[in-house]
Amino acid sequence: MNYFLMNSYLADYEKQHPTHSDRVYCNNYALNAILSFYADKAESAGIQFDIHIQLSDPPVIPETKLCVLLGNLLENALDACQTWCSGSKNTPPFIRLSAVQTGTSTLSITTDNTSAFSPTWMNEKLVSTKPAGSGIGTESIRMIAEQYHGDARFEWRDGVFYASVLLNP
Repeated sequence: MNYFLMNSYLADYEKQHPTHSDRVYCNNYALNAILSFYADKAESAGIQFDIHIQLSDPPVIPETKLCVLLGNLLENALDACQTWCSGSKNTPPFIRLSAVQTGTSTLSITTDNTSAFSPTWMNEKLVSTKPAGSGIGTESIRMIAEQYHGDARFEWRDGVFYASVLLNP
């Protein structure tokens, strides 16, 4: 992975989408920037956003992989909540993220969010809701989980989408 390109991407991303918050979710600058970005977006859209992060420094997987993983989970959750907001649901939209490292060998990540529609599955894979099926978020999440001897599971039940990722690097 080209770290220069990743850092350049994050710098450009921050310029285009500056965060106006001083939120501190963790000691990792890049990860905190991603979490703050999505927290600001959720807040602007009236979405309840709860985060629980308990990670070592450095995390058990490379920072770039962790940023890709959490960025994809949160982007998907935010998209689903914004669809929820456009409908007339009685339950307020929410995103709940938990990332907990146990010792030096296990990382558990869960994201729960409101979602108006049950996702479409094809060949045991989620079909993207992005234009022309261009989204690769859940497949990227699965690939990272497999790379670190883990598993990624996705489920929709009663208006809530559940994503669970377990990594055993």
